[in-house]
Amino acid sequence: MGRIILCLIGISVVACSESKPTPIEVTDARSAVPSPTQAVAAPESKKLPTHRIKNAFTPQVAGGFYTSNAQTLATEVKGFLAAAGTADAESDRDIVGIMAPHAGYRYSGPVAGEAYRAVQGRDYRTVVVLALCHRRAALKAAVVDRPAYDTPLGSLKIDQRLIRRLLTEHGDLFEANEKVFHGEHSLEVQLPFIQVALPRASIVPIIVAVHDEAMVGRIGQALHQQLGNRADVLFVMSSDLSHFLAYADAQKQDRHTLSLLQNWQIDEWKRVAPSKVGMCGYLPMLTFVRLFENYATPKRKVSLLAYKNSGDTAGDRAGGVVGYGSLAFSLE
Repeated sequence: MGRIILCLIGISVVACSESKPTPIEVTDARSAVPSPTQAVAAPESKKLPTHRIKNAFTPQVAGGFYTSNAQTLATEVKGFLAAAGTADAESDRDIVGIMAPHAGYRYSGPVAGEAYRAVQGRDYRTVVVLALCHRRAALKAAVVDRPAYDTPLGSLKIDQRLIRRLLTEHGDLFEANEKVFHGEHSLEVQLPFIQVALPRASIVPIIVAVHDEAMVGRIGQALHQQLGNRADVLFVMSSDLSHFLAYADAQKQDRHTLSLLQNWQIDEWKRVAPSKVGMCGYLPMLTFVRLFENYATPKRKVSLLAYKNSGDTAGDRAGGVVGYGSLAFSLE
């Protein structure tokens, strides 16, 4: 590798259910409207493996956006990875980050599988997951300061030493704030893929719900300062694309959004992406953009790994579709 390098969900799982963040002190809203940003799953037993780590953060959307049955979940995730055609994607390059969708697995699982298959088996020891909150705003980037985050597949270790370094050295930008994680799916749906594709990695869960773009840029710079020279770190940006456009319109809009990132037309991307027809993970992606631009332009590359929408994956195009894309951000 060349680098020195909503929210409690009822049964809604197709789209992001974009809504204006509520004030920080307000209790998270609940959503019960099925959509392509969410997952449709019958309620199941949420009993976790007995080997879980004490004081781990508990699953928020198991049984909704993805199954809470450990065996079924492992089979599904392995199936998405096995079906992906990205095993050799950028095999001669250092993949610094990937973008993956966060809808219910029925809808976005195939596209997420393409993203994670591109990095499966690589020697990453830490995965920084940059996600959003669909219901709350926050004054700083939020982290979970616990030893692990539980999923039905067991406890996924959190790199607490790195978490506390961010809190200590960049306390103006990061805070331990579990409120924005409560009921939120955009980060959690990434975790079973990490557990299967990168089983030796620990995670740094970060939700960027800060709506001050200058501060978002500083968060990206701080992450580069701490991790930019480590080749064993992968960044995962959680985002869906357009929401509830007609099928053809969604394809056109989504491919335009993806091409702007591929061609690094960031000013135009910033104009398009924050809208409902852009991408819901604009803030976490902007965080990474400000990190990635620290590397020399000739060495950077953004590759499209996959694009589909809920009309392709679930087959229902009535009432509009939700777009899902996966990208790889790599260095020479």
